[in-house]
Amino acid sequence: MKEPKDVESLIKELKKIVDEVGPENVYRPIYDHQSQFIIKGHVPIRKELLEAFSKADLKGKSVIDLGCNFGFFSFLVKRLGASRVLGVDLSPKIITGCNILKSIYRMSDVEFVVGNIENLDKTYDKFDIAMLVDYFGKHSIRKDKIKHLLNNLELLAQKEILLVIRPIYKIREELGLEPSELVRIYPEKYIEGDYFCLTRCVQDHLDSDWTMHPISELSAGYQKRLKLIQFLRREA
Repeated sequence: MKEPKDVESLIKELKKIVDEVGPENVYRPIYDHQSQFIIKGHVPIRKELLEAFSKADLKGKSVIDLGCNFGFFSFLVKRLGASRVLGVDLSPKIITGCNILKSIYRMSDVEFVVGNIENLDKTYDKFDIAMLVDYFGKHSIRKDKIKHLLNNLELLAQKEILLVIRPIYKIREELGLEPSELVRIYPEKYIEGDYFCLTRCVQDHLDSDWTMHPISELSAGYQKRLKLIQFLRREA
């Protein structure tokens, strides 16, 4: 495959967009077409998460990547065999950056659109897989957005949901709340001392129509590592 024309100018254009967006809004590292690091992201990509994605059955499946940022995982699932990928992000500048990367990588069947994943302000096709990577966090937990976001994933996923989440959060240290405040939002069964069990909350919400299959190993106790969890739609 020939190299993209004028890669250097495309990379310069991409770096300009990153400066305008602000480095704090670049969540994952960005690489060029030769896998050379060009832009730092502030959330590290750990080897075990990449290994987990390599175990997911993506071949020939369509994937919508909600909250795609600069498309790290959109491009990853395409490389792992997805037939079609749509990345969605709220920022038009970030989507412009994604399309520049698409030109640099010369990757077909990867598209990017501006959209509000919390309100689903567009009409989307159904995809085999709806994917949400590390979007559930302090803000969405505190603002009780988990169920709403899961409902949106269910609307878009024909067969599977892929979530990358941290299973457990420290309530005081990480969420900035007292357990007594959180229990006004969530049932007590998700709160164990100073810990909020996000995985259990997600599993319970999806339980009637979906079966949980952890792809990452879920160990007991608290840890900050991100985990990849698959949910398969039950047959009607």
